[in-house]
Amino acid sequence: MTHIELEDGKYTVIHYNGDDLHALRHGEPWRDLTGDGLVLAMANEVSSLRSTEAMMKARNRSLIEKLSWMEDSIREMRAALDGKRGAADAL
Repeated sequence: MTHIELEDGKYTVIHYNGDDLHALRHGEPWRDLTGDGLVLAMANEVSSLRSTEAMMKARNRSLIEKLSWMEDSIREMRAALDGKRGAADAL
């Protein structure tokens, strides 16, 4: 089942693998869209784009976590190098 909400839930398009295509307005039955290829194509496109957006957001979160880890590692290495430099200067 594909269930797509639009306009903050004002409209909902629902279909079952292309069958029983219909729309709700404010959660109530509104239009029978059976046979409307344009609406079906747009619903499938919206669904695909939303899936892609969710994957990209997850990937971005993962990359941000890795970047944060790398920045922490660089800070630790710099601190260690600074400590070694200070010890060498004391000699």
